Amino acid sequence: MLQNTEDTRTSLVKADALPQFKRDLNDKTKDRLRMQTVSWLLENRKDIVNKITENQQIIISWLDYVGYIDQAEFDKLLMGCNIKYEKNLFERLFWLLDLNGNGVIEQREILIGLDMFKEYSFEEKLNVFF
Repeated sequence: MLQNTEDTRTSLVKADALPQFKRDLNDKTKDRLRMQTVSWLLENRKDIVNKITENQQIIISWLDYVGYIDQAEFDKLLMGCNIKYEKNLFERLFWLLDLNGNGVIEQREILIGLDMFKEYSFEEKLNVFF
């Protein structure tokens, strides 16, 4: 029987286990998880969403300049927007914005992602997202 201990949790949650899990999901499931993540962020981390939207011109300009960013560059960009580093949160945000799952966020993806953070109804978000 699996016991809920620190050692068990640590062994189950490897650093790359969650991203691999998300890569293996079908597109419909990924889209549903993305919508749930956006809802969670809007409900629980509105401060982060506000900082991202307040700095959206800087983010868009930077992506326009460099073309795309990887996870490390994305982390630095968020910290440059005065968002305190939280590994799990930054990874969630990166996964949310990396729509094609190629490991980088491109300008088109950031534009769609920033639009998802706007306060639309659920139906409007589905139309924007898809």
